[in-house]
Amino acid sequence: MLAYSTYLHVYQVKHVIALIEHCSFIKYVLVKFHLKRIKSFCFE
Repeated sequence: MLAYSTYLHVYQVKHVIALIEHCSFIKYVLVKFHLKRIKSFCFE
């Protein structure tokens, strides 16, 4: 039972890390996209 709960904890931690990486990736893409839009808007 202890091994199972440890496995579950590790799985949750990995899941949270993956979620954080996913969110930061989305933020990165959004920032890049907005910078492109802002640049094209400013230089038009």
